Amino acid sequence: MAAAKNARDWYRNAENVIPISALVNIFGREISTQMNNVWHNNNFSSTLSCIVQISLSPHGRIVGQPVMIRSSGNPHFDRTTIAAIEKAAPFTPPPGLPYSKYKTVNIDFAH
Repeated sequence: MAAAKNARDWYRNAENVIPISALVNIFGREISTQMNNVWHNNNFSSTLSCIVQISLSPHGRIVGQPVMIRSSGNPHFDRTTIAAIEKAAPFTPPPGLPYSKYKTVNIDFAH
């Protein structure tokens, strides 16, 4: 969680200086980091990947159920990916990022 705290501190210092597109990229990397911190299953092929769509509240909490946009073809991998997303949430958006830019997020997760 130190990485998340450092990122939030950085966001605060950079508020109103960073372009929206950069904030979107930073937020995406933060989501990936949080997911990797809770992903503890190494029994899958390194070639598996899937895309999951989530809806977020303005505070970064998941609203409703994650939706599998593109399956890996392995139902167990897909289920554990969704479980990791749910466990990693909430995803704190950086200050200055408009809600419209993160209301719906597609997570491309590769093992």
